[in-house]
Amino acid sequence: METLAQDISRIEDWENYQVDISLFPNEPNESELTPLTSIKESLTDALSIDVTSDADSTCRLLQSRKLRRVFKAWKEALNGRRLDTPHLLISLLEETYVGEEEIFTVSSFRGKDRLLLFQIAPIAKAFGFNLHIAEVEYYEDGYPMTVPRAEFLEAGGSLGQKPEIIEDTEVEDEDGVPILELRKLDPDSVENWDFSFLQVSTLDGVPIDLTGPGLDKIESQDRRGQFVVHGKLTEREPHFEVQGIEIGFVQFEASGNLEDQVYHFFRKFKVGDDVQKADKVAQSALKWLDGKSGSEEDIPGIKRVTACVCKYATQRKDLELFERVLDACGPEHILSFLGISTLLGAATVFSWCAIEHWYTRAVKNDVSNACRAKLIRDLEEASGNQDIAVYTWCGLQKGSFFENLGKVHVLEIDTLVQLVLSYPEPLPVLRERLYKTQGADMKTYLLLFDKMRATESFDQSDVLSIIVGSIRHLATTINPFQFDEKASCYNDYRYSVGHLIDLVTLAVQYQAGDAISALLERLWQETSNQNNKHTVQYYEDLVLKLDGVAKSNPEYQGVMVPFFGQAFEILLCNYTGSTERDRKLRAALEYERDPLKHIAQCLFSYLAKRASQPVSDRYSEIEMVKFVNGLRLQSSLESEELFQRALQLLVTQSIESLDLTPLSKEAFDHNFPAACTVKDCIMLCLVSGSRDGISRLSDRLLKAPQGYDPAYIQHGLASIVTSLPAAQRRHGLSADIGPLTHLVGEVTKRYMELCVGEPPVPGISLQGIDMIGCGCQNCKQSLVPIFMGKVAKTPLRGSPSSRVEIRSKAQVKAHFEERLAPTYKWGVRWRTDMQKKSKRSHVLQIDIPSVFDHLPEWSAKAQRGQEMLSVLGGIDQQRQALGDDYARVFDVLYATGTSAPKRPAENDESTSLAPSKKARMG
Repeated sequence: METLAQDISRIEDWENYQVDISLFPNEPNESELTPLTSIKESLTDALSIDVTSDADSTCRLLQSRKLRRVFKAWKEALNGRRLDTPHLLISLLEETYVGEEEIFTVSSFRGKDRLLLFQIAPIAKAFGFNLHIAEVEYYEDGYPMTVPRAEFLEAGGSLGQKPEIIEDTEVEDEDGVPILELRKLDPDSVENWDFSFLQVSTLDGVPIDLTGPGLDKIESQDRRGQFVVHGKLTEREPHFEVQGIEIGFVQFEASGNLEDQVYHFFRKFKVGDDVQKADKVAQSALKWLDGKSGSEEDIPGIKRVTACVCKYATQRKDLELFERVLDACGPEHILSFLGISTLLGAATVFSWCAIEHWYTRAVKNDVSNACRAKLIRDLEEASGNQDIAVYTWCGLQKGSFFENLGKVHVLEIDTLVQLVLSYPEPLPVLRERLYKTQGADMKTYLLLFDKMRATESFDQSDVLSIIVGSIRHLATTINPFQFDEKASCYNDYRYSVGHLIDLVTLAVQYQAGDAISALLERLWQETSNQNNKHTVQYYEDLVLKLDGVAKSNPEYQGVMVPFFGQAFEILLCNYTGSTERDRKLRAALEYERDPLKHIAQCLFSYLAKRASQPVSDRYSEIEMVKFVNGLRLQSSLESEELFQRALQLLVTQSIESLDLTPLSKEAFDHNFPAACTVKDCIMLCLVSGSRDGISRLSDRLLKAPQGYDPAYIQHGLASIVTSLPAAQRRHGLSADIGPLTHLVGEVTKRYMELCVGEPPVPGISLQGIDMIGCGCQNCKQSLVPIFMGKVAKTPLRGSPSSRVEIRSKAQVKAHFEERLAPTYKWGVRWRTDMQKKSKRSHVLQIDIPSVFDHLPEWSAKAQRGQEMLSVLGGIDQQRQALGDDYARVFDVLYATGTSAPKRPAENDESTSLAPSKKARMG
């Protein structure tokens, strides 16, 4: 291993790497030769020989001979300036190095990539070729390959094969044949392609810029890996990014960036070089680091600069410079920026007491748990039992990984298990640590438990005991109410149920039913301390999730029954009337043995809360009673009686809590709070089917001390009665008032007697006023408004009447006189003003008694009386409700009166307003 490491170090220092070509085997003999058709194909052939560690030495010797022959021919072709000779070829690496924490060099190569380097490097160097590390990108634009759907299925294709099919759509070709689009490009449809270098560096990791005549040819012409001599390139892969070794005569130049210059300088620094210059470069690097914000774009440069300056500080044993570099990294990036090897080297140079706090800060805060764990393991291994302080520190830091297991990423579970395995007695340590943690991300625990079960060195009976114990511990310590961080970003604050469901799933998987019971019991205990709005939403989400778990695992339904009962109570006590919540309530009730009894118990709980705090949403309360009435399944007589008692208690509580005093105050509409409260109480009695409640409520309203107060009747009860039809429609109830007939009838009678009374004009009725006009436009605009107080009048001296003048044509005037005839009995008089008469118009003077001034107010009250009467239903219902008062009420509202008396003779002087003969003839 030491020899291999030395060889890698020598190759990494490419500029100083020396080889002797005479030491390489001669070219293959004639029997081993293959036609040298092209440099690219010949090099591909040579590299295709398997040279893994267990391969036959004969194969390695053959490959070395072929490589010598190819590189020799390649160099001769370049010296001869043959136009078709490539200046650069690429060998793709087979291992994946994405996410490497330290700077990528050939020392990072693993497996076949390292063996490939050992084969190529000496021969390439001997013939004057350069090797570099490059990250290349290649993509193609085109249309996907298609295949007839039927043909694909006949060949055994599955529509669920995501890697092969883009989507199963009803796409048809030009002939109307259904086709499928595959995840492959059609070779004939490729329109654009690009091959480019994303990043190039020397073998020791120094970033460099690419220049040379061969680059343009590669980036503009390379399709399907024409310049790739080794490595897998998936057939028709539309895009790939991969690292590789660049081989060729193409020249590279050092990058002009400051961070690259600093990195290049310190990578070449050796003992005995100019220290003053190195110190200046280090100070420039620190100043450059201070100006960086740590953005994603800055990180590659920061990593290069901090790592090399830190190594220089270690080499110089400069503690102050070392601490300044660590401080520039920040506690969250000390490990990921500097790398494990750099910190390990510093730990052997500086006093542990001087640097311990920096290492503690790194292990506690670094964003990479994998780096944290590796540093601890490597430090512990390096210290052994020699350095007690370091060894003790490593033991303490290993325990910190379990302090908050929820922070460990699911991809780092292996790291956690490796830490555990580093203890002499891993399982007792694991038990102790797990029993002290309070995690949130159950997926981490799930993967950890799976990893523990898969570790062969663990006693599986002990592992199972630890897992079940951990689940029980989590059930009694986990916080059930955790806000959903994603939803909170959008100001949608709600509790997340994911961790709870994951824990229940874990308990089911490991048959820990008692943990589920403990968890749900603790959930109920914590519920009273939470925000009610968020709690209701939380239980809604939990009901559906746990309903699925319970149905999939019937054996655990018993331990979940209490939860579903509690969830039903919470959702019922916060009922909103939504269809979605109804569905969740039914799902929760499904697990109750006696649903009606449980509903009654929940109603009693609701009543207890209702007694201590006012009801804010009476509409939802009514809808809640309506909902539970619809859930009245067949049950025992005892449960039915309990349910009825709960409903009656709710109705009684609503009736007794009514405050009727505000009903006597004038309001602008029937929706003011006091009227709404009474109206909602009426609806509650209707939906609960409580006739006794309606009777008691009617008595309370009608027998109140102010029961005959006109203000109480007009502003309160009358407004409630007229709003009943709309309230019934809102709650989906029948328009038939049924049990409310007595209440509505009595309120109507009192209203007509105390508020409407007799009309101000004897013998007039509401319908009689309407019949003054015939309905034509002239009557609507000119005649009827006079009697409704909508036209200005002129008082007459010495008379209790007022006069109104109407100018109209003779035909219209005659029509008005005809319509005015029935009003004569009410004291209305009219005549034509002869002095204002003209050929085109007549002026009709109408004198109206002052009693008509009260008609608009009376008419408005009478119209409300009509509305109240219509609430009772048809004529039969009205007669039944009003009894002997029906005829009086009907006459006031609908009677047309008797026929008008005869008009006085034309020569009758009893009235100055009798129309003259001249006027009639006009």
